[in-house]
Amino acid sequence: MQLGSIGKLARLLLIAAPPLLIGWLIFRDGVDLPFGVFEKIATGTLRFADFFAQHNEHRILFPRLIFFGFGRLTQWNIRAELFVNWFLALVCLFNVWQMTWRSGWKDSGFWILFSSSVLLFSPLNRDNFLWGFQIGFLPPLPVSQRASGLQLMCGIPSISCSQSCCTPSAPFQSRAA
Repeated sequence: MQLGSIGKLARLLLIAAPPLLIGWLIFRDGVDLPFGVFEKIATGTLRFADFFAQHNEHRILFPRLIFFGFGRLTQWNIRAELFVNWFLALVCLFNVWQMTWRSGWKDSGFWILFSSSVLLFSPLNRDNFLWGFQIGFLPPLPVSQRASGLQLMCGIPSISCSQSCCTPSAPFQSRAA
């Protein structure tokens, strides 16, 4: 093997190590234990009003509908949800790779991918992967990333965070020259 291919393999393994670790933790520690809507379905006490019930400071109707639909699809197998969460995080990492590759940052691409992999699949974040609840909240992330990638690919300028924060106050700024 040439030195260059060994370096590429080492980089690939460094990027793949955090997702593989979290996948292994899900496989080893994932428990098929129902909670919330699942628990009420298992006991036969689910009512339509339970989908609108308050959760902390908000009502999570759509995530609960996702839980219900996905539960019916998998025969209430929570571990399947855990692996879907893991897969959605992999999609996020793939989107980061696509945006890095298309933006022309190929020289620093390894460091962007490696840091994204470590942040997305941090073992400190394993509770989110071991608790199937994130399936209601994680799907918008890869969708918004893909939209940003399409903007980049088509050359459509995007509004930066600082511009979007300043835009609403623009009419109230002084017009003095």
